[in-house]
Amino acid sequence: MNDSDEDIDPLMGPIADLMAEHNLSSKTTTTTNIQKSIEILDQKINILDYLSFLNIHLLFKDIFNYILDIQWYNYMKKNFPKNEQEIFLNHSQIYSSLKKLIFFFIVSI
Repeated sequence: MNDSDEDIDPLMGPIADLMAEHNLSSKTTTTTNIQKSIEILDQKINILDYLSFLNIHLLFKDIFNYILDIQWYNYMKKNFPKNEQEIFLNHSQIYSSLKKLIFFFIVSI
């Protein structure tokens, strides 16, 4: 070996090209590259978790709204009759609920 071999910069020339092909000359190590890929994967998983949570949330919301609609329909059907005959049959019930409401307001004052 002669003295000129010591002056060769390994980051220049054919050795540097070979090192660049195998990612040996980069300052980031393979562990940091792995960490970055794990972080990206975690972000994707978090997004998928959030979307699945949102999907389940919307499903429960739809089921709850359906149950409320059924209950509201049954309540309206029971308390608000369709024809005049049913109105006359429920006449006393309507007045009793009005009396209760008025009594409640008087007591609350």
